[in-house]
Amino acid sequence: MNKKGYEVYEKKGRRIVRGLGHYEAQPVYDCREIVKKSAAKYKDKTAFKFKRDGKIIEKTYIEFDQDVDALGTALHSWD
Repeated sequence: MNKKGYEVYEKKGRRIVRGLGHYEAQPVYDCREIVKKSAAKYKDKTAFKFKRDGKIIEKTYIEFDQDVDALGTALHSWD
């Protein structure tokens, strides 16, 4: 993992800024895997916020993971 996310240098009198990346790329096979890994890593941190009936609602990564599981179960049992 790089500590610095960019490199700045001069080439032919021009200033060049090149991104180096912050993380190693990891293969992802489906969206569910992203949700599961995020829930395991970030747990009770806020995943996203939305407004319902004028109130701000926060969903944690764990709650979002549970909602995705419930949706999958409902879709699977729906005939």
